[in-house]
Amino acid sequence: MKTDEISRVKDDLEAMREAVGLRLPFGREDIVVSLLTAAAAVFLLVWSLFFKRGYWVIPGAIPVLAISVIGLIWLSVKRRRSGQPSAERSVHTLGTTGGLVMSAAFIAFIVVSGKFNIPRPTAYAIGCFFVGVMFLSFGILHAPRRRYLALAVAFFVMAVGIPWSYEGNPVAVVGASVAVWGLADAGIMALQLRKIRAGL
Repeated sequence: MKTDEISRVKDDLEAMREAVGLRLPFGREDIVVSLLTAAAAVFLLVWSLFFKRGYWVIPGAIPVLAISVIGLIWLSVKRRRSGQPSAERSVHTLGTTGGLVMSAAFIAFIVVSGKFNIPRPTAYAIGCFFVGVMFLSFGILHAPRRRYLALAVAFFVMAVGIPWSYEGNPVAVVGASVAVWGLADAGIMALQLRKIRAGL
């Protein structure tokens, strides 16, 4: 088979994957962002061991926030320039919208729980648990969103860890959860990309 014929076959396979919804809406750059986020979260975890509470905790969170924001902007620009197919854009749009809705629902639940005299640690645990269940269902039901399983694990860790450490060092639990998410997210994406490429 000539090189141009192989390229044509690969293009046809990609077109078929997109048509049936099997094309993965991420690439190596997403893995890099997840690994950098995990590294920043480890820094936050170590930082929180020295500064458990107060304003000194904030500088430790800056790398995580910076990588998250810059990473999202970089990935968005990169996808626009590469002419990302509409099917992949819809997955990212749905994921971003779902994340914003769940964040708003989580905040609303925390606010309402105070009016019903639910202890704050318990409210955090309940909220994290149900968000984790949502991500778990998304990851199980749709292969391109399999990476949501990593988010489910992270929220389950927070659901258990935050109430247990609320009076001690809850920031360490958050840092550990984000680190677990970053590593698991990168691992899931790498496995899916490897599986797709092995099928070519």
